[in-house]
Amino acid sequence: MDDSKKKAILESAKSLFLGQGFNATTIQAIANAAGVSKGSVYLHFDSKKEIFFDLLMQLEESIWQKVNRVCQSDATAPKKLSGVLEIYFDFIQENRLFGEMQIHEVGLALSEEMLRSAQSLRIRWQEAIDSCVAEFIGAGYTQWRGDLGFAVTGLMESFNALMLVDKVQISKQSVTDFIILLIKTMPAALKKANFEPMFSPQYLSQREQMMKDLTKLKQLEVEEILSGIQKIVESEIASGAAPEQAGLLNESVTLLAKECRAKKPKLFIIQGMLANLRTVTELASLRNQLAELMGVKLV
Repeated sequence: MDDSKKKAILESAKSLFLGQGFNATTIQAIANAAGVSKGSVYLHFDSKKEIFFDLLMQLEESIWQKVNRVCQSDATAPKKLSGVLEIYFDFIQENRLFGEMQIHEVGLALSEEMLRSAQSLRIRWQEAIDSCVAEFIGAGYTQWRGDLGFAVTGLMESFNALMLVDKVQISKQSVTDFIILLIKTMPAALKKANFEPMFSPQYLSQREQMMKDLTKLKQLEVEEILSGIQKIVESEIASGAAPEQAGLLNESVTLLAKECRAKKPKLFIIQGMLANLRTVTELASLRNQLAELMGVKLV
């Protein structure tokens, strides 16, 4: 499938959704705005809800990338936690209309693939929060990191609902300060009360295993795509590609595979290698799929 058409469909759909709402936007209108046929839209997406879900996952992935950068930074524990909270509330404000649309108009009957994507993002998000909380509260209170992480997530989602559904205006700084104060004072109270953690080490281990299983499924998809890329590149070279071009294609595929299989892949290298492969038109769909899985933008 042509990834440029898919991109145009998504961009046009987002503009129309935000401009006139989900219900008022038709597939035909999306096709007209994207400059493609209605049939072309259905080649890429089964329904209008699937288009919306794709846009939603793009937004979720963008916030995850920002959160991950903060969590992996050298900032102090309080700075990390407050940084993650600020990213979340900035995200709510910047995408307020999209959030309201999801609540009031869309609703989503999720396919198996959609559920897996949503579950993966939810677990990654909770693990990031738990990690920041654990670093913030220190080793003496580690047994409550799951409880406190859940409390942070619950508060954030509650504030989100207040802002989107009830239109309550609350400053980002006030919310962040409030949550930070709670996480600063709650551990001592839990310890003093000898409170039994709600989230046992077994549950946290199970969640970690779930994430590993989801990661394994993702890696299988990545491997399948890499195999497809390799075969098309080999065919391109065999059909008479110039030596310089053949060398560039081979090197790009090798580096791409290496980074996609790395524990901590360098996304800028993946992005660059995918760019090197754009001259092979048959790779358009596979390049798009791999970019989505690895969380990079095609250039």
